[in-house]
Amino acid sequence: MSKKRQRGLIALSIGALFATLAVAVPMSAGAAIPVDEPLGTNNPGNPDNLDITEQFSEGQVFPNTLVGGGVGPVAHVDPTYSNQWRMAEDVDTAKHQGGAVWSNTQLDLSQPFESTFSVYLGYQPNLGDGMTFTLQNDPRGRGAVGSAGGSLGAYGGNWGTAFPDRDVKDDEAQQQYIRNALSIEFDTYMNDAHNYGGESGDRELCSWWIFCGSQLYGHVGVVTPAPIAVSHSNLQYGSATDTLSNDTWRDFHVSWEPHGDNTGTLKYQLGSWTAQTFTVSDVNAQFGLQNGDSKVYWGFTAAAVSKSRAGGGTSGGSDVNANPLAFAVLKQPAPPVVTATPEMPAVVQAVCTDTGEASTPFVTPASTAGINYTIDGSVVEGSTVTVVATPKSGYVLAAAQGWTAAADGSASLQVTLTSVDCADAVVVPVEPQVKQAVCTASDRASTPTVTVAKTEGITYRVEGKIAQGNTVTILAIPQPGYQLSTSPGWKTADDGSSSMTVALKTATCGHSDSTPTNGALATTGGSGAGFLAVAGLVVVALGVGAMLIARRRTKN
Repeated sequence: MSKKRQRGLIALSIGALFATLAVAVPMSAGAAIPVDEPLGTNNPGNPDNLDITEQFSEGQVFPNTLVGGGVGPVAHVDPTYSNQWRMAEDVDTAKHQGGAVWSNTQLDLSQPFESTFSVYLGYQPNLGDGMTFTLQNDPRGRGAVGSAGGSLGAYGGNWGTAFPDRDVKDDEAQQQYIRNALSIEFDTYMNDAHNYGGESGDRELCSWWIFCGSQLYGHVGVVTPAPIAVSHSNLQYGSATDTLSNDTWRDFHVSWEPHGDNTGTLKYQLGSWTAQTFTVSDVNAQFGLQNGDSKVYWGFTAAAVSKSRAGGGTSGGSDVNANPLAFAVLKQPAPPVVTATPEMPAVVQAVCTDTGEASTPFVTPASTAGINYTIDGSVVEGSTVTVVATPKSGYVLAAAQGWTAAADGSASLQVTLTSVDCADAVVVPVEPQVKQAVCTASDRASTPTVTVAKTEGITYRVEGKIAQGNTVTILAIPQPGYQLSTSPGWKTADDGSSSMTVALKTATCGHSDSTPTNGALATTGGSGAGFLAVAGLVVVALGVGAMLIARRRTKN
């Protein structure tokens, strides 16, 4: 076979291969959608009447130096639905469309959040280019934007110059990416390695579109924006029966759960596609956070190209307009709702102090996660105050005994503070019980006793020795909050105390131990000292007589 014939057969075979692949590859076709006309047959509308016109800053567009001035309609709020942003339109008058929109408020990555959006990703498969949901801490803040085309408005690349002169201004384009960021991309067009090898895009996913027919229905993945080539994680591909661009709005749910150790988990799900989980192993490094900062901006980026893709590096395309792209906010990013139960405050009522004054009452609210407590009213004795429990952002109050729920989500509790009367109470001192000394059956004197009374508000004290023949004083001293009244037998002093004297009688008994306590011997008769002298002489005489009798008996 001649070389000429061989070359002809090879060319014929390649042509047949391309013809076969062309049947399998989705082609770009379909009627154009006018600017700002409703997108999709199942537009979610605005069920909760959200108005995000103030939520986002003005859309950021690609630098003119990178797109040759061919920027299409700027991203803007939908004229019909105030909760929707139109990121790209189906037009052929401008080569590049898209850009970025960022929320005016930041998300705190040290706290959990969740949100629900709806995304519209075009009406035909294999139209460029796609959209991202991005968290970022770029130094440009809300002014951050990436490059056009397959960079999806988030990554760097060579997409800004007129096709096919992709090598012009490469350095500038590659540096035009969002820094300190993480993106979930919705890529509707395969930028293969054969045609787009020196640029951002999908070169790691597909070597050449003619060999990647099953991957040309769009894909979703997690990407860290970079100057040129990007890597994909959590890849999910569309199919011929479930393309990413299918003229349908899909719910997009995303949530974030911090772990408290500089790591966190991003969870998301697009429509009925399998839910995904992506763990950020170093939050500070991923988002360039320093000095305890934990806040990032959130928003969407998008890119769409309106130009001929016939030849010179297409993914089976033809002359096309851009794929219209849009997103709707159905639930603002916010911490997930957590239930918190109001707790009773600590209440200390007023009491009378030792000085006879009322103490200050206290009402101390509890410390409950997710609840702010306030006190309405003056905390003074005799008043009623209201403790109000207000849930913090992301919390709702559970029903709790004693608390009354309000329409605004708060709850209240009434606390009554008792009134105390600290005026002195009047009490009457009571005489003590006195038992005088008496002669007992053994002719001895008993011990006298003085037993003070027990009277509320009075302290009694006995001064002096309780013994027969003595006089003792009984003191009645009022306790704090009490005062003594006058009473017969009691003498009132200037200090408010009262006193009473008690005379203890002397019992004169026959036994010697009845001697009075003053040291004098007990008196039993009237003989005195003479009687004692006579008695002594009698004893001496009896002793002498006994001695004489004893001597006589000895002699005999």
